[in-house]
Amino acid sequence: MNIATLPTYSRQGAGTKLLEWGLNQANIGHLTITLSASPAGYKLYKRLGFRQVGDVYVKLEEEMESVEQPLMVLEPKQLIATAW
Repeated sequence: MNIATLPTYSRQGAGTKLLEWGLNQANIGHLTITLSASPAGYKLYKRLGFRQVGDVYVKLEEEMESVEQPLMVLEPKQLIATAW
């Protein structure tokens, strides 16, 4: 799925809240999240615990240049068993 906010809500925390909700849902389901980060989202993903595992290159046949985006992953949090 893609998550985005309107430009008028940029840098006001709306995107972070949406992403945090999705991360909580993925953690409940023990799901790994992968994504290709835009330049605008890279710092946010790093701050939320994603790590870069590679790069994705996109190039159209008619174009000389390609676009590079970081490929990132976030593993589900491990539950810690506690003896009471």
